[in-house]
Amino acid sequence: MSLLFIHNQHSELNQDFYFSLAEKLFFKKNISSTFLFWKDSDINEVFKFNRINSNTFTFENFYKDYKFHKNNSIEKFLNKYSHINWSQIISSERAFSDYSMLLGSSGNRIEKFEYIQNLIINITEFLSLHIKNKKGIVCQTSDTLISYVAIKLANYYRIKTFIINPCLFYEDNLGAGFYANDEFLHSYSMIKKYNDLYNYKFTKNDLLRIDKIKNRILDFKNKDDLIKKNKGSNPGINAVTPKFNKIFSYIIKNLMEDKNIFYTKIDPLKKIKANILRLYRKQINNYLGVYGEKNVNKIPKKNIFFAMHFQPEQSTLTQGNWYLNQVALIENISKSLPLDYSLIVKEHPWGRGARPTWQYKYLSNFHNVLFCDAPSKEIIKKTQAVLTISGSIVFESMILDKPIIMFGDNFFDFSKLIYKVENIKDLPIILNTILIKKNLLSKFERKNELNKFILSYIKSLITGFPITENVVPWADALIDELN
Repeated sequence: MSLLFIHNQHSELNQDFYFSLAEKLFFKKNISSTFLFWKDSDINEVFKFNRINSNTFTFENFYKDYKFHKNNSIEKFLNKYSHINWSQIISSERAFSDYSMLLGSSGNRIEKFEYIQNLIINITEFLSLHIKNKKGIVCQTSDTLISYVAIKLANYYRIKTFIINPCLFYEDNLGAGFYANDEFLHSYSMIKKYNDLYNYKFTKNDLLRIDKIKNRILDFKNKDDLIKKNKGSNPGINAVTPKFNKIFSYIIKNLMEDKNIFYTKIDPLKKIKANILRLYRKQINNYLGVYGEKNVNKIPKKNIFFAMHFQPEQSTLTQGNWYLNQVALIENISKSLPLDYSLIVKEHPWGRGARPTWQYKYLSNFHNVLFCDAPSKEIIKKTQAVLTISGSIVFESMILDKPIIMFGDNFFDFSKLIYKVENIKDLPIILNTILIKKNLLSKFERKNELNKFILSYIKSLITGFPITENVVPWADALIDELN
């Protein structure tokens, strides 16, 4: 049995975990591994002198070997992968697209169509060379172009996908995570555990564990703990840049990169302008008060709540790709509301400074749209329904017993507490069902459904963030899933 590990995020912590995981799989079950890296410089010394005889390949070497891609034909490529929507995948890449409508604040460079087309073909051909005949792939989440293409190809070749997904909510201080199986982070194991709870009678211990997770969710502040333990640093939430002390070395290093290989190469001038622009926008938007009142008591009694997502990020790039333009989405929600209801909108705390002022003014001009800057949990308590593309606000809304309308896809969307919008034209009907007809599950049914969901979530967690010191439970869990 052989697995393909795809590592492309340039993190030594993640790389060490990958190798430790492969090592455990080899010694426990004689599972061999092949590793794919993006650049030669990404490979650390551990891989060069490993004990498990793993093969290692890089996209850099593939690209430099001209014979591999000199005969690439777009017609042949499209015919072979006719079921894959490549334009959607390209729109999820933040380096050279701005479907999020941030207009300059993320430093997106402009690329010609030919460059993007060739990049997609080369990435696909490189991955296809190694993905065939493998039992499965192990990769990171689909917020990179490489991972997204790899997940799509694994599905094409009917190969299992295991995405390492650390979690925000867990039972102890070690953290936790699970293996997701598609680009939306759905876990087939979690869904099975949920279905197995049909007519299940909860024990006292079950309810104690469920209550512990509920309290963690309600007490949750931000992702700092996850970031520190899983990535080894705290990027912060500064409007200028999360890497201010390293910005110049970061820019100089990028200048040396070949964008045909290192496709996230930045445009230094645009990057500097974007950093300054975010700071300026944050200051001017705060001064103009476009984020709204902080007093939750001033919002209308009849309302629904939409919490804007931080962008660009996986929650919209992949999980809510068709709703990347949140300005357009808020406009469509406004068009869908019952006559006597208002839409309360809150900007994400990390997103302050990303958007130009005119977007807030444009949305505020709608007769039923109101911005509010009170804490999200306080707004949720005052609202009749919560709308979201994806994100952790779903957990908070579940526990505060509010109806949830979701536009995107994520691992928790199998819960019966969530109303999925398959077509934006259906939104008025869904809102009418919830707000006017009040056609909801009973309070007992909602509580039971919430307990089922949380218990299936708990039962699917692997103890410990995915770092080397926690590799044993992650290896055991992967073996179980392979079986």
